[in-house]
Amino acid sequence: MTVSTEAILRRMEEELNKAKQQSRVDNRTMKEHVMKMHMLCELILDQREDELERQLTETTHDNVQNKPSPSLSTGIDGDSIFDF
Repeated sequence: MTVSTEAILRRMEEELNKAKQQSRVDNRTMKEHVMKMHMLCELILDQREDELERQLTETTHDNVQNKPSPSLSTGIDGDSIFDF
């Protein structure tokens, strides 16, 4: 199940507001909210990495399938793998 980036960002805003409220009262609680924001940031970054990796894999797979195989003919056209 993938969580939308917008939902994560909303949650980060909530945690930021809580951290701001606690910064004047309790430094420890404020740091807990900042740590939650940090984890949410990592979640977004991990999702981006997964998307990029998936796109790279699909592109590589498509390139391999579309690549013509080398010809074993000895024609003059220069398509032979034996042309030097």
